[in-house]
Amino acid sequence: MRLRYCEAFARYGAKLRRGQLSLCALAPDGSLVISLSEHKFTRGGRYIDRLSEGSNYRDRPGYRELAER
Repeated sequence: MRLRYCEAFARYGAKLRRGQLSLCALAPDGSLVISLSEHKFTRGGRYIDRLSEGSNYRDRPGYRELAER
């Protein structure tokens, strides 16, 4: 079963601030729910990404929000 983006966050009770522009949201219990990009997973299942990879990240509202949290 495939979920829509906002539905996936809603499963944890997390409400997105900016809809699909958001990459993260806080759940009612205070945990951080984040969206991970499938292409950033290695074959071994490790996730590799950095918020500091360049200005592209800093200029996007979703990445700024994630970095703040």
